[in-house]
Amino acid sequence: MHVENSLTHYCIPCDETVCCACVSSRHAQHQTADLVEYIKQKKIDISKHKIQIAAEHLPQLTKELEVLKQAKEVYQISADKVTSKAQERAELMKQVIDLVLDSQLSEIQKVKDRDLDTFIFRENEICFQIEDMKKIVADENGGENAESESDFNIISAEREMKQKLESFSISERSRPLPPKFIQGIDDMIPEISRLLGKVERVGEIDGGVTQRKSAAEVKVQIMNTVSCAKPGHKVTSICQTSSNDVIVAYNTQKSIDFIDRNGRKLKAKKLQFETQDITMNKKGDLFLTVNDSSLIYKMKTPGNPTQLYNGGPYKALGLCAQKNGNLAAALWKQEEGIIAIINSGGKLTETISYDRTGNKLFKKPYRICENSNGDLIVTDSALKTVTGVDPRRHRRFQYNGGTEAKNFIPIGVACDSSARIIVSNWKGNSVHLLTSDGEFFRFILSSRENVTYPHALSIDSLHRLWIAQKEKVVIVKYLK
Repeated sequence: MHVENSLTHYCIPCDETVCCACVSSRHAQHQTADLVEYIKQKKIDISKHKIQIAAEHLPQLTKELEVLKQAKEVYQISADKVTSKAQERAELMKQVIDLVLDSQLSEIQKVKDRDLDTFIFRENEICFQIEDMKKIVADENGGENAESESDFNIISAEREMKQKLESFSISERSRPLPPKFIQGIDDMIPEISRLLGKVERVGEIDGGVTQRKSAAEVKVQIMNTVSCAKPGHKVTSICQTSSNDVIVAYNTQKSIDFIDRNGRKLKAKKLQFETQDITMNKKGDLFLTVNDSSLIYKMKTPGNPTQLYNGGPYKALGLCAQKNGNLAAALWKQEEGIIAIINSGGKLTETISYDRTGNKLFKKPYRICENSNGDLIVTDSALKTVTGVDPRRHRRFQYNGGTEAKNFIPIGVACDSSARIIVSNWKGNSVHLLTSDGEFFRFILSSRENVTYPHALSIDSLHRLWIAQKEKVVIVKYLK
């Protein structure tokens, strides 16, 4: 135990205050600083960092706001046009309905007039028959005093009378029935909808989420396919150089290849080791992790690699050259994973392993990249997640593959100029596009496009995506 007043120094890698005795003993190999001076410097650094972040983001945010306002105006105009079209369509339908109604009413009137004429004709006919009946009755009443007729005449007269009486009856079927108007009330709404038309949302705001889209629903153009190695070898890393070329590394051969933006091999550089991952900073310094090793190397191009850092007992996996000049390294041993922040001199300055609640962030962090908003994006092949850690080292999000959660092993990761995140799903044979908040946006490629075991990812200066698939690399244009 230390007396509180004796804690005069601060150990940066351990993130704790220490006494003078500990500085010269168990913290002797660590970077330490006077506690008061460290706090003062930390305040200054935080203030500078805030100013730097504000200076970097204000122009971009202002520009984005202006673009958004313009997009809003265009959207409003388009939406108003759709409203006008719907209203015009409804007005046209009213006019058509009026014309159809006039035609139907005219037809009904014709049928009505014809049937009423039939009724009048039958009425007149019956009136004439009534008069005949009255005459017959009168004749019969007057025949009581007439001379007796022969039997034959009587029978003939009876037959004639019977026929006349039968002809006086009117069949029900001879009477016209009024016309009917059959209205399909139950079908009225879908019928009108089919006539009027329908409203569809056919676009989406760039960077926003409307609905999940498959790769088949979005046009993705495969620009080129580069065969980088012999069958049996595997591309494990791709990085963009400061000269806009691309470097490809392998974990099965002791060399790296320099390739131009058109996919042509420029040269090869032999190494003394097989490579796990590579990254390059703004100065053009190349950093490499040795496959199945704890060593991290730094190499000037041209030049030979020199050891920068030994992460033992951890094995070094993924690397990311940060904008501030530091190097973020994904380190792993057994069931434990950390992100180590290493300065340009090769000294450990910070480790990231727990969130604010004390839960472990990583199990096997495999690849890492830095987003334009300062987040560190880490794929974890053991947890089968993609984790976003903000500049304050808080867990911002964790993505588990969305609809492919049961078939999701994330490997490669990259961030584009719009702060969107691209992840290769090695097991699901797909490439996911996420928002900066770690939400699924759409698929870039899937097994339908014959993607097989996508691994390393990189975005070049033309905003094209390079995707490693075993011994080859596919160059894809995925932005509109």
